[in-house]
Order: sequence, then structure tokens, then C-alpha cells
Amino acid sequence: MRPVYAQQDPHLNFAHGGSADFRGRDGGIYNMLTASNISVNVRINAADFMLKNGEGTVNAPPGGTLVHGTHMKEVYVLAMGPTGKTTRVIITSDYAQPGETSKVHDGHRANARVIENGQETHYVGTWAAIHLGEGVSVFTREHTTIVSTPLWNVSVGVSPIYGGVTYLKGPWDTSPKEPLSKISLGFMLKAPEGSLAVAPHGVLGQSYDADNITIDGAKDQYNGAEFTTSAQAEGAIEGIYSDYEVASAFDTKFKFSRFGLQRARPRDVSALVGGTKGPRVASASAAALSDDTVVQRTTRGTWKTSSTGDDKTKSVLDDLQMTLEKAAQKAAKKVLV
Repeated sequence: MRPVYAQQDPHLNFAHGGSADFRGRDGGIYNMLTASNISVNVRINAADFMLKNGEGTVNAPPGGTLVHGTHMKEVYVLAMGPTGKTTRVIITSDYAQPGETSKVHDGHRANARVIENGQETHYVGTWAAIHLGEGVSVFTREHTTIVSTPLWNVSVGVSPIYGGVTYLKGPWDTSPKEPLSKISLGFMLKAPEGSLAVAPHGVLGQSYDADNITIDGAKDQYNGAEFTTSAQAEGAIEGIYSDYEVASAFDTKFKFSRFGLQRARPRDVSALVGGTKGPRVASASAAALSDDTVVQRTTRGTWKTSSTGDDKTKSVLDDLQMTLEKAAQKAAKKVLV
């Protein structure tokens, strides 16, 4: 099944093909996936960065385009088991950068934090795995964290914001800055879409609607010397972007929530206004990446993507190009507490 993901500024890629851009608002928390037993929210922050000529800009001066955009800063995964037990996982782009083993958080090296019964019970470092019961596991690589449930794999990657300038106070500010970082988020459903009693929803999750229709929504076109993003995936999502905003990190209450439901129908694609609809594109997972991306096997036996073009951030989606189930089974053999 085609992977569904969001990356960069954020650019959305849907289950049956099609794409859109989603700015959100600075500091806003939005639901990306909601189903009967899982909810995935993201916090979006503003970020300024430079795009060089040839990196998707038009009418840009020699120095490139200064973009006032946004990026995903944190991911909050809420999983509920068959007995009703809930597990919460926090992944933030502040914990680990590519090339680092991971950062120290409260004395623990961690890519992710696990919360059970209101207490932080695990700090998951790199190349590690924990089994939390009721089919929920968390395992990590150098800059990727995967939360695995019986029906879903949630893949979260961290990478720098190339050309990020948000931390600069002005042209006089030349002090060293820690690189800005961002999150890329991917989903893989482990069951046929049509078999689900509760059809998923959320900004990305609603595209698992079993209709084989490709939908493109609003996108930003970076233009000129300075540009502020504004697209909110209009035409590709039900309602408007603010309908998906929640009050707090693990909040499940919003207009299209499916969490805890026993039955829910898929969205009505015919009701979407303003998007471009067409037949489904190829469903191979590699189709989710551009033609200039090379997929290769590393010496550690896992998949890595490398870009031969200008997009340097696609490597954070490497886990969407490997068989996540096999990786989860292998990692689960080493249980860390």
C-alpha cells in the first residue's frame, strides 16, 4: 500500500496519490491521523529559510528566496490497546539530529519519550526497541523513530532545515546557532482500507478512503525575493484547516475525530471543493518519492534513500521504503526497559 507522509514546509502526500501544502499556524497542534485506536497530532512552528535558485522558486533574485514558512516540530502519538490501555509517545526534532547519537533529555539520551499512566516510563535512544504491550512497540534508528501498533506504523524522521534563518536576530547577529530542525511524518496501514469498520480521518488519514481517486489540493509557489506560505490543503481535505486543530498534545476532540468510535464511514470525496481529482496513480511505495531519489540498501540491512537532485531531506523517509514489519520483528527481539 502506498505510504502517506508529510515533510518539509509541510508538503502532504496522500494514500491514492495527489498532494497539497499545509501551513497551519505558528504553535498550532493539528491532527494528522485519527482512527478507532490511534491518534497522531503534530505541533507546527514558524520557520524562515532561504531557497536557492533552482530549488522550486520562480522570479527569484541571485540570492534566492527568503521563505516565511512553517515546519512540524513535535509529534504526539496516542495508541489504545484492546483492553483500553493507552500509551503516549512524544517525538521532537530537538532530541536527535542526523549524525548524532541523540541528545540528553533530563539525563537520558532519547529519541522519544513514552508516557504510561501519566508518568514518563521510557526514554528511547537510538538503535533501540521497547515492547509496551497490547501490540504497541517503539523502535529507533539514528534519526528515525517508528511507533508500531497492530494496524499502523507511524514513522517520524528528523532532519535539518537547510538555509534556516529563524534564529538570526538581524544581519549583525553572527553568533553560532544550533541548526534548525524539522520532522517528517509517515503512515503505513497494515490492513486493507475497505476492511476497517472505522474509516481513518485527520489531515492525512482521511485519504485512506478506499476510493482509488487521486486528489491534489492547494500548493504554494515560492515566488520572488521574499515569500510567505499560505496554502492550507484546500480542496484535498474536508472542511478547513482549523477544523483539525486540537487544544493540547494528545487531545482527540476535533470535528472529524474517530478515536474511540466503533463505526465511521469514509469521507465523501464528491463534497471536496477546489481540488483536482483524477484516477489513482501507481501504488508502489517508491512512487511516493521523486524520480531523482535513489533507494539503496545499507550495510546495516535497512533501507536508506539518497537524493541526486536538490531535495536533501527525503532521506528522513527511508523507513517508508523498507518493510517495516520485518524491521519491527527484528528490533523487538532486543527488548529494552
